[in-house]
Amino acid sequence: MKQRSKNILLAFLMFLASVGVMADQYDYDFEVDGIRYAKINNTKVKVVTKWLRSGWGTDQYKGDIVIPETVQNNGNSYRVTAIGEGAFKNARITSISLPETIKTIEPFAFSDCELSSITLPESIDSIGNCAFLWCRNLEKVNIPEGITYISYSTFEECAIKTIHIPDNVKSIGYRAFMNCRNLLSVTGMLGVISIGKEAFMLCTNLTSIVIRGTVKTIQEETFSGCVNLKDVTISEGVQRIEHEAFYNCKSLTEILIPASLTEIDYQPFRYCSNLATIKVATDNPKFDSRDDCNAIMSSTNDFYGGIDMLIVGCNGTVIPKSTKKIGNIFTGFGAFYGSTLSQVRIPAGLTSLVMFWDCYIGEINVEEGNPIYDSRNNCNAVVITESNTIGTVSSKTFIPQDIVKVQGDFRPYTEMNALYCYANTPPELISYFTTEQFQNITVFVPKGSKSAYEKAKGWDNFWNIKEFDTSGIGVPQTANTIEIKRYDINGQLINSLKKGINIVKMSDGTVKKFVVK
Repeated sequence: MKQRSKNILLAFLMFLASVGVMADQYDYDFEVDGIRYAKINNTKVKVVTKWLRSGWGTDQYKGDIVIPETVQNNGNSYRVTAIGEGAFKNARITSISLPETIKTIEPFAFSDCELSSITLPESIDSIGNCAFLWCRNLEKVNIPEGITYISYSTFEECAIKTIHIPDNVKSIGYRAFMNCRNLLSVTGMLGVISIGKEAFMLCTNLTSIVIRGTVKTIQEETFSGCVNLKDVTISEGVQRIEHEAFYNCKSLTEILIPASLTEIDYQPFRYCSNLATIKVATDNPKFDSRDDCNAIMSSTNDFYGGIDMLIVGCNGTVIPKSTKKIGNIFTGFGAFYGSTLSQVRIPAGLTSLVMFWDCYIGEINVEEGNPIYDSRNNCNAVVITESNTIGTVSSKTFIPQDIVKVQGDFRPYTEMNALYCYANTPPELISYFTTEQFQNITVFVPKGSKSAYEKAKGWDNFWNIKEFDTSGIGVPQTANTIEIKRYDINGQLINSLKKGINIVKMSDGTVKKFVVK
């Protein structure tokens, strides 16, 4: 009797276990030749996953897979018309053959699998979001002519080298090709009217792109981080560029703004550190690049700060004398981000200036007669006259005696090893320095003021503060030391700042080595 009870209990437990396994399995109706299928209707089926809902399971698809056009089950014939959601997710398949009966690839169908190439039948007219997400070995894939929409993250982080976008594709979704670091070229796109945010973000080997006039908006961060993107064509018909659309496109050297482009969001070319030429079509009704200034200027009062505002600048910008504003302080709209500017001259008529954030400025001066700003004592800085505040700094800045506040971004000046301050009372310091700069820059202060500087907020971060005699000295000798010759890391003579390591011979005989970002 005891043994019979044990057998009944064991059988019951085995039944519960089998019910649990079945409940944990994704739904399918039958299996043929190792492939599971779920019925769509009485004549059609789709391929489904072998994964368990809990995430466990070892009997996954692997090796070479061939999907037939039709399958038989219980005397009935079914056409295979879809690859179901997550069907081959994480699968260790090396190849797959799909029949011309397939119409749909559902979301996550092949995500994170080991395929290196796949040929999609021309019968396919729908590919779901994330269908090939994280297929890090996938180098070759085609987009069938029937596809009209490439959904979000469809090919994110694949190893695709080239892709052709057929004429029927109208929209490329959010992050569709994001982080495809092997992607060299994108062709086609003749019918595309929308490219989503971050669609080609971090495609670090993409070298050129043509944005057709059918695309009305270049959205946020669409090409952000495409560090090798050198040739960009913005076609007539494009109307708007959004925030950081080309962020950190370090190889971009030239951009042409067509007449149709009349809306520019803030910082579209932020940290495009080699951008040297910006031209605006002469018939653009809102913007111009007057006097070959290599910048985007507002021509009307329709744009934020109004007419004569410098909206976007670059390494080659020469600020026009007619400029009234640079950037917009109320929107945080900075015209220069990450640029390398050998010389900046602020015109006498300019009355509003947003800080040159994270820019390397060799020299900066304000023209005489400016009612708002000055560069007193040739201090190589922009001083807000009324408040005696330094607002923008350069590689050669020193602090005049009557300054009460120091703002500005010193971080780009990695070669700076001395900062001279003539103020006996420590100015309020709210500038930006790196930890290394606090350690490496020696701050020279007037005799008798060292103790005050060492106790003052901000100045107390510097490791080295020394006193010097300011009597009879207008500008410190170190600040007057001028550059004689400049070389790159290969010893080649160069005539201006060059990205990378620069080796500079100074007039006092010293040789300095520093990095230009």
